[in-house]
Amino acid sequence: MKNTFKVFGIIAIIAVIGFSMAACKNGTTPTTPPGVDDTGGTITGSTITSGAPVTYTAGLPEEAKSRTNFSYTRGALDTWVLLSTIIDPPASVTITNGKVDIKLGTPKSASLEIITETDIPADITVTPSDAKSFRIRNFYTDDGAYNLYPAKGDDREAALIYADKNVTLQGTHTSPGLTEVYDISLKQGWNYVIYSESGSTVKNTASTTLPNGFKWTVSN
Repeated sequence: MKNTFKVFGIIAIIAVIGFSMAACKNGTTPTTPPGVDDTGGTITGSTITSGAPVTYTAGLPEEAKSRTNFSYTRGALDTWVLLSTIIDPPASVTITNGKVDIKLGTPKSASLEIITETDIPADITVTPSDAKSFRIRNFYTDDGAYNLYPAKGDDREAALIYADKNVTLQGTHTSPGLTEVYDISLKQGWNYVIYSESGSTVKNTASTTLPNGFKWTVSN
């Protein structure tokens, strides 16, 4: 997948490092464990209820499938930051019976950033303008060997976004070779932001439910 998606709600500790999806980079095709339903998880409070199925990129060692704790995110200088240090407990991400179980709690105030002060284009309208957010694009094992992220094929991916209040991002931004359409309505709390790529156009939408067909992918 092209590294074209704009990101908001990033603080220094969650620097933009390794931004592209690993599965798209290595061109491998995920494989779904037998018996796992293809159903997205829905956010209720700070928990992804029922979870969503997990896939593994081709070529991963068997050892990867025994790694069930992804309670870290990527920080500056390729450090691995424990979620519970930047999010009030509970904060955990585990794989249980082939599905993801996510408990995130509430990001600490120092982790939030005003959306209009991030890299959102100036021609995108953010309402209200003082809304803050926090983004988690990938989860990692404690050593950073494996990461976990939701995606559907090579042209759709998602990130988890926390908003401190209901907020909308509306508008279209055009740059050479790329058109970005923002039609995002975030509810206070955790949301999925869905990035869909079609040719030179990227559409950004939001939901509290991971759309059907999305799977949490383990890669290295």
